[in-house]
Amino acid sequence: MSKSTWIAASAIAAIMTSASFAVTPSSRDTGNLDFGLLEGDLSGWHLAVYGAGATRNLENGDDVIERDLTRVNVVIGYDLTRWITVYGLAGGADLSEDTEWNDDESDTSAVWGVGLWANLIQSEQLPLMDTITSYRLTSGLEYSYAGFDEFGWTQIDGFLTLGFMNELRSSSRIFPEVIGVFAGPVLSYVDAEDYESGSDNMFGLTVGLDMVFVRNFYAVGGADLFADDTVAYGMAGLRF
Repeated sequence: MSKSTWIAASAIAAIMTSASFAVTPSSRDTGNLDFGLLEGDLSGWHLAVYGAGATRNLENGDDVIERDLTRVNVVIGYDLTRWITVYGLAGGADLSEDTEWNDDESDTSAVWGVGLWANLIQSEQLPLMDTITSYRLTSGLEYSYAGFDEFGWTQIDGFLTLGFMNELRSSSRIFPEVIGVFAGPVLSYVDAEDYESGSDNMFGLTVGLDMVFVRNFYAVGGADLFADDTVAYGMAGLRF
């Protein structure tokens, strides 16, 4: 079994075991923060724009190369149940090597992928607490591919985050109704033909900020931190 196949299988198994990976499914509708599979069907669609900028170090034995990756794509998702969402993505990516020889020459490609989000735990409202309205445990898994001229770029990402939300109860449409912070472990594996992510830059930490505006519009921003690699990301979406 190849290394990439093993990583994907392990990540899927971890998520499915936990269910008995900057994003959550239908629970973004904060009209009813009480979470339960039998509380009713909130299935719906998501339409979002996602952008990320990353510096990735890839290895081939003792040979290490560094690439800057920029990616912008549209995400279309559907809530299968109240706790799991599947989605597809399509957009563009730019790969570059910032050296004095090629003057930051870039390589562009279309990017596509599929993934899922899962709400593993969602608390009921915590009315006696001023700063935390609810908490939730969220996971996700994504596969994406871009065919650059230099090499094909296959990426597998997964996360498990614990988030704490605060309902602001503001009547303003400018400020978010709900704001939260989240953090947790993240997996990101890149297979670029002869090169791949080293173990030091495969597992890291993700941290970020999560906001909900007027109930069905949400925004997420955060960063993935590895030993040498960094990824900054943001997403804005509409649930309908």
